[in-house]
This record gives sequence, C-alpha cells and structure tokens, in this order.
Amino acid sequence: MDAANLCTAACLLAEKHQCLKDSASHEDVLSHIRSFPVNESHYTRAHRANRMYLSSDLSVTRMYELYLEKCKEMGTVPVKPWYYRDVFNTKFNLSFHPPRKDSCKQCDVFKINIEAAVTADDQARVSSLQTEHELHLRKVEAVRSVLRSEKAASADQEAFSFDLQKVMSP
Repeated sequence: MDAANLCTAACLLAEKHQCLKDSASHEDVLSHIRSFPVNESHYTRAHRANRMYLSSDLSVTRMYELYLEKCKEMGTVPVKPWYYRDVFNTKFNLSFHPPRKDSCKQCDVFKINIEAAVTADDQARVSSLQTEHELHLRKVEAVRSVLRSEKAASADQEAFSFDLQKVMSP
C-alpha cells in the first residue's frame, strides 16, 4: 500500500471514530456504563477525589459482554470491543475494586440508611442521618489529626505492636 492510500485509510478510520463519537451508539455505550452502580472511596478521597469504584465482580470485558446482550435484546448494532474500552477509559474515572483501606462499617450503615430514607421520601430522617454522618466524619478526622500529631511528636521513639490472637492461635 502506498503512502497516499495509507493516509486515506487512516483518515477514514479517524472519521469513523469521530462518527461513532457523535452517534447513538456512543450514547448507548455511555448510558450502559452509567447503568452500573458505583461506590465512592471512603478513606482515599483525598488522593483520588473523583474516582468511583465498580464491583470487583466486573471487568471491562464482562461489561462489554453485558452490553452485547443488551444490544441483542434491543436489536441494535453493538460497537467494537476496542471502542467500548476506549469510552470506558477516556470518559469515566472508574476502577473495579474498592481500595484496600475502604472498610468503615459505620459509614456503610449511614449510606444504606440514607438511601432507604430517600426512597421512603422521609426528608426529616434523611436530614438527621446526614447530620449524624457528618458528625461521624468529623470525629474520624479529629482522631486522624491527633494520630498525626502524636506521630510527629514521637518521631524519635519506636513502638511494636502484636496481634496476640494470631500469635497464640494453633
């Protein structure tokens, strides 16, 4: 293939990519990816403020397979896997596993109760729960602040800690 034909082929591919971005197929991919429930990080918000987390059971490949099933049901022509992955990677700030540090059970309980109160349209309960949750977050931050200051104050000291249950278990 000569240089002119190669350039024409590249331009056609770029045009097709641009056409997809402007098409209903692009919107279908966006809405499909948005249809998956996401979780916000709890402890690592400062590091990745906008990152949201999908279930660890998912992957882009699994999401694409579900997209294919949806297209089959709707009778629409699906986009190629590379395009689905490109949209996922460039239009969303998503990851598939919750951060290792993410495990505050109290915040999880607040989130579930707030969602239930919103569903039940109980604004007084929602407001009360949100206030309690904000108080909880402030207490957590106060404890972290004390830990940081204690760590800084005792920089020249060393400490050891042991989990005796693990040590003593057969």
